[in-house]
Amino acid sequence: MKYVRQMILPWLLGAACAAYGGAASAADCTTLFSDPTVDFGMMRPGNGKDANQIRPSPARRIYTAACKAPAQMNLVFRAASAGADDALQFGDTGAYSVRVLDARLDGAAVQLARLSAIGQPPGDAPAAELVLKPNDIIAPVNGQQLLIGKRLDVTLQVVASIPADAVRIAQQVTLNAASQITLEVR
Repeated sequence: MKYVRQMILPWLLGAACAAYGGAASAADCTTLFSDPTVDFGMMRPGNGKDANQIRPSPARRIYTAACKAPAQMNLVFRAASAGADDALQFGDTGAYSVRVLDARLDGAAVQLARLSAIGQPPGDAPAAELVLKPNDIIAPVNGQQLLIGKRLDVTLQVVASIPADAVRIAQQVTLNAASQITLEVR
């Protein structure tokens, strides 16, 4: 006998822009998501080793920040923590992660690093890919040097996981999560 557990899993990413001292201002910069909503649609538990988890296909989104004048761009990520392993809260029982897959500053590939505060030198080693944590501040860097530019494009991958026992047979459940990425310029 087959059964289907149906779920609708919307996830929202908000975009905002703010000035933080320096020559550039929030009015001089704009931000855009390719699509701020991730809807994982209806799904069912996997087979074999994945039978205990529902793992929808990952979703990709592109975040773009564009400024009229060159600026040092910082991205601030805000989301509710699920507690363990820097996972992010997805509904009551699920978790999700947001991974930066690629970053480009003025069209050139760059690495990103976590900062302890806006405009501060990197606290962690730069990386081409990284998993965002609640309240992360990240910026494009070359080694320990913060880079300036007019356009920053970041490719994000959203991955969700829900315990299979979170829903009953033939039950439709909506799980929500919201995150925000804010551009802070210097």
